[in-house]
Amino acid sequence: MFTATLAITPRVIKLMMGMGYLVLALFVLIIVVSIARKLLRQPDDRLGLDGFSINELQQLNAQGKITTDEFQRAKLSVVNQNRISLESQEKSEK
Repeated sequence: MFTATLAITPRVIKLMMGMGYLVLALFVLIIVVSIARKLLRQPDDRLGLDGFSINELQQLNAQGKITTDEFQRAKLSVVNQNRISLESQEKSEK
């Protein structure tokens, strides 16, 4: 009868070490991606325009207090914050 034996040779040890490094690299990659996703999902508060409505932003733009580019970015931020708020409300209702 044929019996297989596992001989631990230097080649097998190299293979097992390589697989270990691969698993470790995959684990680190998963952690980095999850942290990056968490950071990217946070609302953009860098504009400092919390609580402004789109009408108020339009008035600031008309008065020349913010540029058209700043208005567009701020408007997008307000719309995204409202969308996120609505989505979280819908999830909590379910």
